[in-house]
Amino acid sequence: MMDLYVPELKTLDCFSKHEHRADELRKRVAEHNMRVIAKSYTRVPVTSLIRLMDTTAEEIEAYVSKLVTEKMIYARYDRPAGIVSFQKKKEANEVLDKWVSDIDKLMGLVEKTTHLIDLENNQAAIRT
Repeated sequence: MMDLYVPELKTLDCFSKHEHRADELRKRVAEHNMRVIAKSYTRVPVTSLIRLMDTTAEEIEAYVSKLVTEKMIYARYDRPAGIVSFQKKKEANEVLDKWVSDIDKLMGLVEKTTHLIDLENNQAAIRT
């Protein structure tokens, strides 16, 4: 996709005098796109990344590797399966803490609902 804009970019002074700037812009745009994809998806097939970023599998691997080593994103590249995973595995304590929190919220809702039902029944008994 960047190839569509390179001829137009080269007409600008900042790119015509400095050839490496177009390559640097392409890299920066690809890194930005990879960060956006990492925030938006948990798992993406490499074929989809190739289509989304209009690049090759080798460049995808290079961008993912660079961003992971710079700690800009978290990713795991499963080369045989052809999938990039952007979601960290949660530790058992994190999963249990979240489960306990969710159960507490659920019990709070059940208690509130029970209270409202009892209140409604009491008001109905008074009316009759």
